[in-house]
Amino acid sequence: MNNPPFTITERPCRESDFRFFAGLVEKTLKRYVEVYFPFDRSHVKKGFYKGLKKIVVLTEGKRRIGIYQLTRKGKNTLEITRIYLIPSCQRKGIGTHYMKRFENLGCRKIILEVWDNNPARFFYRKLGYRTVKKKNHKLHMEKVIRRKKSD
Repeated sequence: MNNPPFTITERPCRESDFRFFAGLVEKTLKRYVEVYFPFDRSHVKKGFYKGLKKIVVLTEGKRRIGIYQLTRKGKNTLEITRIYLIPSCQRKGIGTHYMKRFENLGCRKIILEVWDNNPARFFYRKLGYRTVKKKNHKLHMEKVIRRKKSD
């Protein structure tokens, strides 16, 4: 895979990243959640501390630009629990780069959830994800990873 036209480093999430995390969730999800429910900051805080050890912070230089969290579901399934980029870093190929990278982690299937009114659903569809079920305003999407046969 070609190197992306950006320099991003990753590091484990720390408790001191909570304000960044909460602000990022609010900037990227609040408008979609509020169509159905009041936005609950306590839910954001609970999710942060529950996932803290699995959350990866993306940085460009000293600036935090996003986060992701992956969860293995059995031997062959990877769940993208969350992936968020700050608005100024969206539509620059970063999300596509990471989504393709996740496909090369050895799993046969990748799953994720997205709010049914979030335009990110179109991004996932463009990458080959299909909706397998809808529940409580969320689309459950998946992509089966086709491995090339070795010569």
